[in-house]
Amino acid sequence: IAELKYDNDDVYAALSKTTRDGQKAPRVPSMRKFWQGLESMSGYWDDSLDQYFESTTATEHNIGGPKTTKRARVGEPCNANRDGNQNIYSLVQDEAAVMSLLSGETPKSSAILSHGTSLPLGRLTPHHGNHHNDKEISMSPPLPPRSSMRYKGHRIGTGRDMPESYRQDTVRAFMEALVWPFQASVAISRRVPVVQIDKLNLPVRLSGVVSRVPADRAKARAGVIQGPIMGVQVRNDTGFLDANGKPMVGKSRLDQLREIGGLLALAQDRRRQGTVDSKPGEGEWWTTKPRWGGGPGGAAEDAHGLNGNGEMLTAVEEAVNAAKNDPRSQSRRRSTPVMLWKELKCGSGLRDQRTEYMAIGKELDSPYDEVYMVSSLNHHISVLKLTVHDAYL
Repeated sequence: IAELKYDNDDVYAALSKTTRDGQKAPRVPSMRKFWQGLESMSGYWDDSLDQYFESTTATEHNIGGPKTTKRARVGEPCNANRDGNQNIYSLVQDEAAVMSLLSGETPKSSAILSHGTSLPLGRLTPHHGNHHNDKEISMSPPLPPRSSMRYKGHRIGTGRDMPESYRQDTVRAFMEALVWPFQASVAISRRVPVVQIDKLNLPVRLSGVVSRVPADRAKARAGVIQGPIMGVQVRNDTGFLDANGKPMVGKSRLDQLREIGGLLALAQDRRRQGTVDSKPGEGEWWTTKPRWGGGPGGAAEDAHGLNGNGEMLTAVEEAVNAAKNDPRSQSRRRSTPVMLWKELKCGSGLRDQRTEYMAIGKELDSPYDEVYMVSSLNHHISVLKLTVHDAYL
């Protein structure tokens, strides 16, 4: 918890090794991956330094040279050469300053940028004759300045543009650092999490499951876990408002159902403690009797134009049987599509064989179970709690 109390900018500077001289770099050994992920997310969500401003640029024409664009400085005098070769980049204010510049004299007052008006010298055209004696010159209207909106801040994009992996890695690193002192770990579910409603299986979203590591080292090395203790759900949805800025009720309800579905899937897995796994179709006729009578041939075996006598099929079966007896081919032997189609067996089921399902933290005599899940959306993290009865499951 102490590693979360540091200022964000101080930790970011420590991670990038840009700490200022004399400043002690914060130490975050347990939360290092979390801070790295948070820094990546801040490039899309941290709007504390957002500045939007309008930038105006005016194109100046140089005499005897290419066109350049240069920003005028307030209070800076204009430079004029004695030979008449002038390079003027600042803007002039009145006609008297223009006359003094054309005559080669230094104006008494500096040229000042006024109300974004630009008078480029290349647009000034004197009358025919001695321009030193003429007091009137003809000027074409100035070019309107071009303006554009600029951004200055910490972000490099919007939250909608952020890759989904940034949020998942950040939340997972946060949970791993919190549950590790309790001999627990965070891992992706090995089976597709589903909610069973009678004979209907509804797939739900779970980004990770917090489970306990068994004390037996042999089981721990084999990847056996106990639980689940709680779940982690990270969603990449961002837009919950329509074009008029009103909440989208349907999309909000769908997002709420995703959270409820994840909690119910965890509750059903916790309720499997002490029960026996029943595979789908176990004991039914379609898992014991051969399909279509079990006769040879058919569309699956005659797909490549086998002859009616089945000579080629017999040769293939003999080769396969000979390979089965070879001990060197036991490890690399694979079933053909025909063999898989002929094989009769039950479904794989919904249980993970390397998970010891336990309702850790539940009172033994209570029919209610309290299920927890960490939900992350946009740049928020929330802890959800669901109290559910066994009869509801």
